[in-house]
Amino acid sequence: LTYTPSEAEKIITDLRVILGATEEIALFPAYDLMAHEEAYEKETAGARLSVLGRLARGERLLVVACWPALQRKIIPPEVLREFTFQLAARAEVEREFFLQKLVEMGYERTEKVDRSGQFSVRGSIIDLYPPDLGEPLRIEFFGDEIESIRSFDPETQRSSGRLQSVAVLPAREGLWGKEELEAAAEELPKVIREQAGRFRNRGDEKT
Repeated sequence: LTYTPSEAEKIITDLRVILGATEEIALFPAYDLMAHEEAYEKETAGARLSVLGRLARGERLLVVACWPALQRKIIPPEVLREFTFQLAARAEVEREFFLQKLVEMGYERTEKVDRSGQFSVRGSIIDLYPPDLGEPLRIEFFGDEIESIRSFDPETQRSSGRLQSVAVLPAREGLWGKEELEAAAEELPKVIREQAGRFRNRGDEKT
């Protein structure tokens, strides 16, 4: 653990020189934006989720992080595992349930997948771009059975490899299940009333 992102990068570089360019060394990066800012850094999120996913699977990993990277709330391992979807060729997966799960996992439905965190549907084929993978996935269904899982080039749309199984990580760090969203929706009117009351009180104080 170090104090700035640049120092973390320097330590990672030094470790890879000393220990070799090993996959067992990973950087847990910090976001450049503040937590309240609207933009979302998908590449940073992907790198963070990749590290957290590997740790949740029990991989042996040397992680370098800076203090700003740990100031954001980090997903507990059990929550990350709950929102990780395991896919395998020839496995039975209810297609509509899978699509709904992708939305809950933070994926955005688009016409064509060319960026991390997106998915698209064309007949029996679902294209999906997990944030921790270098290339998107093309999942072909026959009914509710997965016929094949392939990686593909997002520019040419041509397949580049075939996978027997893959763990699909969520596309964002903020994760809420259906029950949590429903509970939040019930609390929202109360929160709005309380906040409006605070604004009114502040107005009275100024006058």
